[in-house]
Amino acid sequence: MSEHTAGPWTVTTVKTSIGHAHKIEPINACIYVDHRGALETDSKTVTAAANARLLAAAPDMFAALLSCLEHCEKEGGSDVALIVDDNSGHMLDVEMIRAAIKKATTP
Repeated sequence: MSEHTAGPWTVTTVKTSIGHAHKIEPINACIYVDHRGALETDSKTVTAAANARLLAAAPDMFAALLSCLEHCEKEGGSDVALIVDDNSGHMLDVEMIRAAIKKATTP
């Protein structure tokens, strides 16, 4: 499994000379919104901020997926593909979880 920078990651919005940037720390990544007069309600600005928050949540979501997969495999075995809650009927696609983990860990 490839290593990533441990969380938590945070987002800070800073002004730049031609707009602003959403800095994701501690990974030193930035999402730039480079146009003068960018408003917080502009679609590009809103999307950039949402993308930055999603990136910052990545370590937490990764840990949650690993925990979920461990639980599913303990309940259904290592080849389980789908878990259905008998009480609620909610389904959990274990293959989707494995695919997301693989995407995050395979170079």
